[in-house]
Amino acid sequence: MCVSRPPFRPALLLALALAVGGCETNVAVDSSANNVASYKSGTLTGEVKGDPATVFQTTNRTLDQLGYFRVGQIVNKDKTDCLVVARAVGDDKVSVHITPAKTEGDSMVAIDYGDGNLPKSQVIFNTLSKQLGSSGGSSDDSSGLASPSRPSGS
Repeated sequence: MCVSRPPFRPALLLALALAVGGCETNVAVDSSANNVASYKSGTLTGEVKGDPATVFQTTNRTLDQLGYFRVGQIVNKDKTDCLVVARAVGDDKVSVHITPAKTEGDSMVAIDYGDGNLPKSQVIFNTLSKQLGSSGGSSDDSSGLASPSRPSGS
């Protein structure tokens, strides 16, 4: 008896490789550091003006202003590697990872929103970038732990 392989096996392997590896897409953003970010595997990554400590503080304020509920943060001792975790309406997880960029004084920001919501990730990124541009890189809230505002009358 002759056993033959299914003819779709190479196509299946190619599909698996693309699903695991993912595709990277360039995305337009409003950043004075670089107006193009990349979107890969559900993560929007781009460069913003400001050192990681300043970007961390501004990220906290931005998430609060956009109505997200911050639930945690991890910051290394010298504030060069920061992670802010928040929740959106519908309990979608939003995480913002901040690291130094190759350009002195700039930071890389990686945003994961739920299962990879690019439009909402772009809103967070663009608002953060605008806040950094308008704040001039200074902040009087050194802790970055502002309380989120709550809508009244609900």
